[in-house]
Amino acid sequence: MQSETTTAITAVKQDVRMREWAEQLEAQQANGVDTEQYLTELFSQPAGTISLPFNT
Repeated sequence: MQSETTTAITAVKQDVRMREWAEQLEAQQANGVDTEQYLTELFSQPAGTISLPFNT
């Protein structure tokens, strides 16, 4: 039972992070920032300073 609960919580947390990340990307696009440019800048930041949706 606890394992199922933990799995469900993890799935919900990942879904929330994915939605937040999608909203951030959409906001950048709405401001005219190229997606490739945005992601390049995002991934050039030091490790541990960004929160990606697949980080747990």
